[in-house]
Amino acid sequence: MWRCSRIMHTQREMHPPVLISLEGIVDQMVWFRENWYEEVLRQVKLGLTKCYGIAFENRDNVNEAIITHHTLNFVRKLITTFGIGIENVNSMTATFASAGSESLARRAQQTIQDPVFQRMKTQFTADFDFKVPGATKLHNLISKLKKWIKILEAKNKLLPKSCLIEEKCRYLSNFNLHTAEIELPGEYLLPKHSHYYVRISRFMPRVDIVEKHNTAARRLYIRGHNGKIYPYLVMNDSGLSDSRRDERVLQLLRMLNHYLAKQVSNVYFVPYHSGRECFRFIIFFFKYPYFSFIFLLSLSYK
Repeated sequence: MWRCSRIMHTQREMHPPVLISLEGIVDQMVWFRENWYEEVLRQVKLGLTKCYGIAFENRDNVNEAIITHHTLNFVRKLITTFGIGIENVNSMTATFASAGSESLARRAQQTIQDPVFQRMKTQFTADFDFKVPGATKLHNLISKLKKWIKILEAKNKLLPKSCLIEEKCRYLSNFNLHTAEIELPGEYLLPKHSHYYVRISRFMPRVDIVEKHNTAARRLYIRGHNGKIYPYLVMNDSGLSDSRRDERVLQLLRMLNHYLAKQVSNVYFVPYHSGRECFRFIIFFFKYPYFSFIFLLSLSYK
């Protein structure tokens, strides 16, 4: 930890504009997290999946099945961290002094002050009161979770599917190439023979809300200094398992594109004889910006 702090201190002295700009960008990324209703909806769906697993294990007698301690603790934690992801905002602000933690705590404070949030949290806590007789029954918990999924999904349908970046992220809205020369995220993952890397020219004003892996992600558009627009999907850390898998697949396809790009003409004719007919297999190699595949076509002739 001491060496990391020393490296960051050295970099800050050598490249102050770049480090300040990177910290500002990371600070603004907090506002691309899920809203409180999107976070609760994701957690409720996850809890319903856990209940379905318990129901499958007790499929011979589902009506008398009791939820496990793990599921009970999961629902209780969902009640205490309802919509904000942390139990105590004040302790988080005092413990962590980083810019990202301060922004997250400030965002949580704004959520707590929302009257709609307070009303729904009170109702949610009353519905999942495990002191009530029969509250630990599996079928009762499943019915309550389904009820809240319908409520939250109905609220999500009323919300816009896009927003403006200047509403919350004023720093990203005002960022340009004169602020600092920062390369696009992931530029160094692409194998290149030259040292030409695309830098961030500006962040586009529109941000799309995308449903992916049972979570609400944000699609951010960045214009490079070459004039092209590059889309990026900003996901919550809760969906790292699925997003990490997608990133590994994209890394594999980027590597295949690199090797297939060396082939000028990738069409081959392979004759094959079978009885009275003869088949000719035409192998095509197709290459696209984000994926590559091999197409096999067979032609029959005499």
